[in-house]
Amino acid sequence: MMPPSDNRDPTPEVPDGMVPLSVRETLRGDNPGFEIVSPDGKPVYPTLEGVHCGEGTWWATPEAVARSAEIYEWKLIREREHVRNGD
Repeated sequence: MMPPSDNRDPTPEVPDGMVPLSVRETLRGDNPGFEIVSPDGKPVYPTLEGVHCGEGTWWATPEAVARSAEIYEWKLIREREHVRNGD
């Protein structure tokens, strides 16, 4: 998936009941990138069902946002375990 262009509509149409998403730039090592985040700043995985990443409009169902939060929490737990185990 390509990062969004800078000419996106700053107030895109989000269907009623859906959660608006935003894009945050990231830097991992020397590699710039981006991630899609919910209003509370947690990543939302764009490949999940219920996530819409169309031209200039980024939104998801509340269920997809909740599932992304669960996945992200498990990712953080695994990372902490790797650090603790010296992996």
